[in-house]
Amino acid sequence: MKKLRSNPYALPPRAKGDIAGTAFDIKFFPPSQQGQSIKGGPFNDPTTPPAVLPPNGNFPAWLDYYVNLVGAKLEKLNGLQFNIEQPGNDQAMTNELGALADALKLGSGKSPKELRWPLAGSYTFAWSPQDAQAIGFGSFVIDLYFEDERDYRMVVNCSIAVSAKPQGPIAPFSSSSSYLMTSSSG
Repeated sequence: MKKLRSNPYALPPRAKGDIAGTAFDIKFFPPSQQGQSIKGGPFNDPTTPPAVLPPNGNFPAWLDYYVNLVGAKLEKLNGLQFNIEQPGNDQAMTNELGALADALKLGSGKSPKELRWPLAGSYTFAWSPQDAQAIGFGSFVIDLYFEDERDYRMVVNCSIAVSAKPQGPIAPFSSSSSYLMTSSSG
């Protein structure tokens, strides 16, 4: 197929200065029809108001929270990038990437200081003890591995591994992982 267009769009900066990147307007087929009964994927964004956080110390609930969070944000970011030429979609991408950065506690403990779109490769978010204790754990680590598609520059897969240790005396270690596949279609 012949490319219709291929234009880079620099994402606008965020006040915190902790996200960056370039969205790519690459089309091989006509643009999607936004707003015409297009449904999102299987992930529910837990940060959508009214946002409810899982109970402190409930590891399975926190794992589900982060699987849904990352999956939903990737679906939104991919969809926004697909129609990046629409006014306001670049800022919407900055907002979504920023919300993901905030929820992952970017900069906490030994976590990365920046997320760069398109997300690719490995990110490990090893939270500070204070952030881990705020949700009922002694330690909390989220490992993400993103795969982006070479032609469209969208994130098509992400593996998630979460590990946590309880607060207080040494107890058994909790850990789990999940694998996401995302796509955006129009």
